[in-house]
Amino acid sequence: MSNLKLSKLCVYCGQPGSSHEHIIGDWVKKCLPRTAAKYGIVQTTADRSTPSRPRLDSQVSWKNGDLGTRKFRNVCEKCNNGWLSELQQAARACLGPLISGAWPAALDGRAIQAIVQWAAMTTINITCSGPNPSPKGDRDHFFQKRTPPDHWRIFLARSDGSSLNFMHRHAHLSDGNSNDKNVTYRAETITIKVGLATLHVVAIEPNSAFGIEDEVYGRSIQMDRVFPSVPPVELTPEKSLSHLELNKVGNGLIDTLIMKVQNTVFPRYEWPVPRR
Repeated sequence: MSNLKLSKLCVYCGQPGSSHEHIIGDWVKKCLPRTAAKYGIVQTTADRSTPSRPRLDSQVSWKNGDLGTRKFRNVCEKCNNGWLSELQQAARACLGPLISGAWPAALDGRAIQAIVQWAAMTTINITCSGPNPSPKGDRDHFFQKRTPPDHWRIFLARSDGSSLNFMHRHAHLSDGNSNDKNVTYRAETITIKVGLATLHVVAIEPNSAFGIEDEVYGRSIQMDRVFPSVPPVELTPEKSLSHLELNKVGNGLIDTLIMKVQNTVFPRYEWPVPRR
């Protein structure tokens, strides 16, 4: 991330850029009022260099304002006010009702495309605002083709109303997490909860030691896969993810892979604190 900050290059097109892009689209405030006084960030690292005595190290930092207002600067004005804005508007029409709880029985091709593009854009925004940005190759692919790379999987589920309105969680594994330099471990997941909708993105490098298992990230946690998919995609809105199940989704990559990697970066968890 430090290279991105120093270069001030757009994370999408690579050109100089310093406009302020909302990490989560500004239009979401119409569905979810921004009422939090501050938000917290927890970064937890698991050190398993001594397998019999794993150690968890956590750091908490606090930021003023609502998580929904958060912006980052590494997007040029041309991208921000052009094609990214168009993706936000398309998502508003299709994702907005889901956020508010109006779920259809199925999604057609247009809705799927809008939701998938929004999930990919928001994933890149989140990762590039933290210490572990999405790989440049993934960002280039999305910029050029307006679709995620083939090694991405995106799932959608309804969330219940008992947990937070806003939350995102980033789990990241890299070759630097392992002592085995002959194996590639690059993989990441992003879990985004906005109102009554949760999107879960899984990105595992094609040459990684890990495979994408739909049983782990889809059917076993009752989420509907929207990428890749063939429309229409039938939804299961009668099933809502509880807070416990939401945590299971967010920790899925770690829970599945932790035994293979000695030093694992746990999810970067960000949530708002309501005003009193």
